[in-house]
Amino acid sequence: MPVGTAFHERTLALCESLNFKEWSGYYTVGAYEMTHEHEYNAIRNSSALIDVTPLFKYHLTGRDATKLVNRVIARDENGRPEFLIALFDDITERRSLSQELENTKKFLELVVDNIPGGAPIPQEVFERIVNSVTLKDY
Repeated sequence: MPVGTAFHERTLALCESLNFKEWSGYYTVGAYEMTHEHEYNAIRNSSALIDVTPLFKYHLTGRDATKLVNRVIARDENGRPEFLIALFDDITERRSLSQELENTKKFLELVVDNIPGGAPIPQEVFERIVNSVTLKDY
């Protein structure tokens, strides 16, 4: 069950919409008001504060930790950090679909190999047939 962040008491008092979402085991505000107009304008024209307590934090150690950090932090002309360059992708579903596709390929090879008196199919044709199966087919 989600829990509130250290800011939950304050955000609860300010959240007129009561639009809370679960984010990594925490309650976080989805929208403070019923419309996004004020939040949008605050972000575009002044300032906004977002509770990022649920963000995963990483402690990097090891011989190349400094090299990695220096590769993902963009710095200004004086060498001061400006922002972090990062891309995170959850590949769980892709990995599952890839495994399912591999299993289907093995099954089709087994079927083709056991057709009595069947004509052999060139590898290129077989791969074209297998690769024509798209994710939407699942």
